[in-house]
Amino acid sequence: MTTISGRQADANTTAEIVIYTISSFVGHGITKDGQEIQDRDMLANCIFNEVSLDGVKGIGKKGKDNGVLSLYSLERDAGGGSIRIEVGKGLEGDITDGTAGAILETYLVPARNEYENTEMPKYLTRHFTTQWPSVPARSAMLPVRPGF
Repeated sequence: MTTISGRQADANTTAEIVIYTISSFVGHGITKDGQEIQDRDMLANCIFNEVSLDGVKGIGKKGKDNGVLSLYSLERDAGGGSIRIEVGKGLEGDITDGTAGAILETYLVPARNEYENTEMPKYLTRHFTTQWPSVPARSAMLPVRPGF
């Protein structure tokens, strides 16, 4: 398997990849129409299209819609999920729903399960709530854009 960095992906394909983390689907502070979005799919769609990341609204190049969002929550939602991949329309031919599902099942879900079976979740929850209680969830985002 070949791996490339976010900068290489941008240079080679102009695609933008963002990894966005939250501690929970409840209490993250991202709202729409005055209500916090607690549904994983709706939250991913909102972050992908409407949340300003590093001063830019939307993931992917304007007019190409070629972004990819990986949304991770430290806590699972009511349905048991904690990860969502959102793919821009400009990449849907390259990253189909089946491909995104395979990435989830092959790499991301096993990594999440391994993570959950360590003491790290307890450490992170304790560390972030005691060290930085006023840091909003958005500051935990890890954008992969040129210049980072």
